Amino acid sequence: MGGPAVGVGGGAAKPGDVAKGSDRGAAKPGDGESGLRSGGGADSARESGRGGSGVPAVLAIIRQRIEQERSYPPAARLRGIEGTVTASITVDRDGGLFAERILHSSGSAILDRAGLALLRRVFPVPNDTGSGFSLEVRIAYRLLARAE
Repeated sequence: MGGPAVGVGGGAAKPGDVAKGSDRGAAKPGDGESGLRSGGGADSARESGRGGSGVPAVLAIIRQRIEQERSYPPAARLRGIEGTVTASITVDRDGGLFAERILHSSGSAILDRAGLALLRRVFPVPNDTGSGFSLEVRIAYRLLARAE
């Protein structure tokens, strides 16, 4: 029903693509796509619970913190591992991370662990909704290639 959503940001290149100024296999903060946005779509997640009108503000804060904290796991970068982690998180009424779990694995334990660790680092957040809520979050890890 058109509520707030958590989704992935776009724009990271895949191996073989050229990104000016990057090193082959090197990861930059933007290489791990993640974030939050309002609206639905294929790259979004759903919000549930009884959150009030403050939910969009909380989502914006979570998005900002994910963007600040994200990084490509060095072991995955060295092995050329890419994938998308889909996790479910529950935010409690005080803005703490009440629960997190993998819904869909990236296919790599390294990326799955990194995605959950990233989500744990962004909490607690200010929660003015008056209640807890749950989100599905997709975090895509893609490597950028260097121009030859």
